[in-house]
Parts: sequence; C-alpha cells; structure tokens
Amino acid sequence: KTDIALVFSAWDLVKSMEQNMNPEEFFTRYMNMLWQFCQSNSEILQCHIWGISAQGGELDDKTLLDKDFPIERIIVEDATGNVGTDITLPLYLLMEESE
Repeated sequence: KTDIALVFSAWDLVKSMEQNMNPEEFFTRYMNMLWQFCQSNSEILQCHIWGISAQGGELDDKTLLDKDFPIERIIVEDATGNVGTDITLPLYLLMEESE
C-alpha cells in the first residue's frame, strides 16, 4: 500500500466552527469525493488524516499570549481526535511506516 497524509492546516479555525469534528469527519463531510476515492482505493492507498494549527488560534487571544513557549500553542489532531503539540508527528509516522 502507498501511504499518503492529508493535512488540514489552520485546524484551530475548523475547531472554532465545528467543535466536535475530528479531521476524519471533516474530510468525510467537506471533501466527500476525495474521501470516496480514497475509500474505493483502500487496497492500494493508506490514508492518514491530520488537522494542524501551527499558530493555535488568533494572535490577539489572551490564552495564546499567556503561554510561555510557542510550541505549546501548536495543535496536532489525528483522525481519531487525539491532540498533541508535535508538528512533525505526521511526517514521523509516515516515515516509520514506510520502513
């Protein structure tokens, strides 16, 4: 199988509009034809879906400015809704699986 990653940037904006939506649900709902293509070719494609926000929100947001380290602002959410701050995680996991 060929591993591909679909990364949605500005994930903080999506989360502000669709509170309970994870990246896979966003992909299914708003990119339905591409989702169907990936599903119908699942025997040759392995899709990994991520939502990433390097900024973490609006810069005038007081909660962002209160964070001591910019790395704490990063949002990385996988298809199942697990959230972290390691922006390299999607690349790391793809490289790990391809070995």
